[in-house]
Amino acid sequence: MSDKMMVKDIMDNLKLVCTCSSYPEQYDVFFNDRKVGYIRLRFGFLTVNYPDEYGRMIFQKEFDDDMKGSFDAEEAEEYLEKCKLAIVYAMVLESVGLEIGTLNVR
Repeated sequence: MSDKMMVKDIMDNLKLVCTCSSYPEQYDVFFNDRKVGYIRLRFGFLTVNYPDEYGRMIFQKEFDDDMKGSFDAEEAEEYLEKCKLAIVYAMVLESVGLEIGTLNVR
């Protein structure tokens, strides 16, 4: 299996559980019943922490609207995929003992 296919396979098997639908919109993320991430959009700032809400911030995006607390459908599709990809990269880096950094999206 190629690296690209492996990443896609892991992303497809991440389960997002919405714990709050707006203000803030937030999700717990699971892989094989193990919590691997926390996604939150509040006050115009999207963050992803790994492996849970108390873990390291691995992804951030600041929106122009500083009161933004939920996605519209199009944004959700785009940004939740980016969040899932950040979690997969963190999982892979951790599995080979490399340091996990923070991805900033403009």
